[in-house]
Amino acid sequence: MKKYFSLVMAIIAISSIMMSCSKDDKDEPATNSVKRSITIKTSDYTKWTYFSFEKGDTVAVPANLKNDKTWDLALHRWDVRTNSGESGIGQGGAYAVAYSIKDVTEESALASWSVPVLSASFTKDLLIKTYMNIPNMYADSDADQRVDVPANTVLGSWMVVKMASIPPTYAMTENAFVVKTANGKYAVVQFTNYMNDKAEKGYVTFEYIYPVTIWN
Repeated sequence: MKKYFSLVMAIIAISSIMMSCSKDDKDEPATNSVKRSITIKTSDYTKWTYFSFEKGDTVAVPANLKNDKTWDLALHRWDVRTNSGESGIGQGGAYAVAYSIKDVTEESALASWSVPVLSASFTKDLLIKTYMNIPNMYADSDADQRVDVPANTVLGSWMVVKMASIPPTYAMTENAFVVKTANGKYAVVQFTNYMNDKAEKGYVTFEYIYPVTIWN
C-alpha cells in the first residue's frame, strides 16, 4: 500500500511540474486590451506617416528614423512599414492570420485575447519597389518610376492595386495581421478601408486590438 501511495504521489508531483512548465511557456494573457479604429491620410506619394500603438495615434517623423523606437507602423499610400529590418532597429514584424477581428466586440474577449503564432513566423521589413511620386499612367513602362524603399511585404498584402488598368483597380484582403511593435509587444490589425467618407482614396482606416498575447 505504501508503494502504491508513493507511486501516486510521484505521478502527481511530475504532473504538477509539467503543468507549471507548460504555463511558463505561454505568456499570461494581455490585460487592458483595447479595440480602436484610426484613419490616416496617405494620399501624398512623397510622404510616410508614422503611428505608435502605445500612444494610439500618429507621431512626428523621427529625425533618425532607423534608430528610433517611438514608432511601430508607417503608411505610404498602400505600403506599410514595421519598425524592423531595413526600416528600423525595433523588434517589429508582421504575420498574416486567417481570421478577422471585425466581430470582436465584447470587453471580456479583449481582456483575455491571445493568439497562437510562432514567434519565428514574423516577417521583417525589406526593400521593395514603389512609387514615391505620382506615377505616369500613360508611360510605356513603370520600371524607372518605382524606387527601392523599406517596407513590410506581409502587411503590404492588405491591398492589391492593379495599375495596368485605367483607372487602377483596388481590392482589400479580409484577413487580419499580428504586428510586433518596436518594443516587442503585439497588436492585431485589420485594414478596413482606403477611402474617407467622401469616397476620396488615400485615407487608410485600420482597426486594432492592443496589446495582445501570442504563444507558440
